[in-house]
Amino acid sequence: MGSQGLESAQRIIRLPGLNNWNMSLFKNVYVGRQDGGRYLQLRLEMFNAPNHTQYTGINNTATFNRTTGAIDNLPSAVGGGGGRYGFGAVTSAADPRIIQLAAKFYF
Repeated sequence: MGSQGLESAQRIIRLPGLNNWNMSLFKNVYVGRQDGGRYLQLRLEMFNAPNHTQYTGINNTATFNRTTGAIDNLPSAVGGGGGRYGFGAVTSAADPRIIQLAAKFYF
């Protein structure tokens, strides 16, 4: 006996949690005397520092064959005809690690 899907909960497909760490490292290098107030500030800033892959989209649209009831658009990797981004496949990810270097001179 088939299922109409009425016994299924809403939003049962969940994305993994986000693990986004931003880090900054600053170093002041004094030029001349320390009390003179002139220094060079070196900066290193990293966004998503550990570079964890964060998936932001899953293909959650299934298309069914009317005669067999099988899912037609499964990913090709599992024997379906949906190509790379078939039903259940990850479709997008957040930005990778971004590194920014800077130097500022204060006088």
